[in-house]
Amino acid sequence: IKTLTKDKHNLEKKVVNNNSRIKELQKELTEEKQISKAFDFNQTSWRSRYQELQKKMKEMEVSKNSEINEVKEQLRDVMFYLEAQRQISDSDMKEEMQEGSVIVPK
Repeated sequence: IKTLTKDKHNLEKKVVNNNSRIKELQKELTEEKQISKAFDFNQTSWRSRYQELQKKMKEMEVSKNSEINEVKEQLRDVMFYLEAQRQISDSDMKEEMQEGSVIVPK
């Protein structure tokens, strides 16, 4: 009987220890789930922000390319004007061109 009582006491002690360990592990699991949920939220937030920045970057790139093309056209027009001015100033018929008029037939 003494051995059975001793065994029972040891088993009860193990049960108490195991129950305590189970509670600790459940608490850790709950904390880990909360951390995981926070990480998921954070990752979703960063992913959303990244996508917004990508969209803004594409819009800025389109705008930049449009402005570059506009400036290129303006530069081409200025170069054409300067070349025409140079040719007129170098021409023997400079005075005739300056005093002349252009007639466009209908």
